[in-house]
Amino acid sequence: MATIVPKGTPHCVRYDNNGTQSLRAGIQEVKKKEGVSFIAFQEIQCSSVDDNMIKKLWGISSMEWELVEPTGRSGGMISVWDPGVFMKVDVVKDSNFLAIKGKIKGHVEFYWLVNVYAPQKLKDKKSLWDKLAILRCSNGGMWLFMGDFNVVRIPEDRNGSIFNTNCTRAFNNFIYESDLHEYEMKGNRYTFLKESNGRRKFSKIDRFLVGNEVLNCWPNACLRALPRLLSDHNPIMLTIKEINYGPKPFQLKVWRDKNRDNEAEEKERCIEELAELDELMEVKELEEEESWTRTECLRRIDEINESNAKDLK
Repeated sequence: MATIVPKGTPHCVRYDNNGTQSLRAGIQEVKKKEGVSFIAFQEIQCSSVDDNMIKKLWGISSMEWELVEPTGRSGGMISVWDPGVFMKVDVVKDSNFLAIKGKIKGHVEFYWLVNVYAPQKLKDKKSLWDKLAILRCSNGGMWLFMGDFNVVRIPEDRNGSIFNTNCTRAFNNFIYESDLHEYEMKGNRYTFLKESNGRRKFSKIDRFLVGNEVLNCWPNACLRALPRLLSDHNPIMLTIKEINYGPKPFQLKVWRDKNRDNEAEEKERCIEELAELDELMEVKELEEEESWTRTECLRRIDEINESNAKDLK
């Protein structure tokens, strides 16, 4: 099952006719080539969406879809899927997310595929993180959050723009407390490009966040950033593959041992930094950057411990 998340309107609102046709052709080409069975759009900026509009993007194959209407010319989300692969059983809608609950063919677990378009203001972001955390905590199953989260996780996720520590800390706390994780993204390093007055600003604000249960079930999933389709955002695509329990090639042993040593060294550095910050907390309040560093150290130690547990298993 491949899931693609393109950003931008599926309707002829910002592009001329040739641009719209190119957008449709590009999406259909990727859908056919990669076997895409679920597509999530954000910032659709159009109302009066109907089957004919969706078919122009999806193609002639069977489909089902759900919509969160935009507010005026702002926001809006559409999720489209192949009912032969993903079968919807429930839907939860909010102005900033569209959550589809269903089953993937051949699997007994319920999957939650959540299309996210985060707001700009920090207080609104925090409200969204709280809603998503409650939704996940209140419902079992396999969880995949996808879309434009409008925030980065580390300073290196930005180039040419200001790093907002408060936004990052709130976002990372949501991820950590909700037991969410990311696959390594291949292709572009950034997913958003803003050009103004000859200056370029890059950032990684589009992503997939998956529950630990998904990571265990689909350890071989592949996340890629695709070329931009007449948008300032790169579509990102997650392809989930079946677990292969067969023997691993012998040559991987050297890589595994080296990677294990590197993780052990990184974990030790995180532990040492945490110890220093814990001592500092006893005498004063931590600065914003220090608090962010502490959260990141805890998150990374947790990831390394989980990786080691999987190796042992």
